[in-house]
Amino acid sequence: NTRESDLAFFLGNRQVIILLPETPQQGAKDVETKLIQIPDPLRQYMESSPSKAVIRHGSCFYSGNYPLSLDEMMQKLYDSLAENE
Repeated sequence: NTRESDLAFFLGNRQVIILLPETPQQGAKDVETKLIQIPDPLRQYMESSPSKAVIRHGSCFYSGNYPLSLDEMMQKLYDSLAENE
């Protein structure tokens, strides 16, 4: 399910970011968990493919109660990705 307020962007280099505004932190983690559940046929294909597709995931919660630059937010996202490798 998607909401009109949810946004997805292609960042390049095979990266996608999904913004879930006004979503509680646990709600965002639940969405992240659902997104990384890969059906078995796709997982088998990914494991046998010479291109070796990789799905990395992470999250960054921002309450909106303090200033946060785009660079700071992206760094938090990349740090989160590194933690989940």
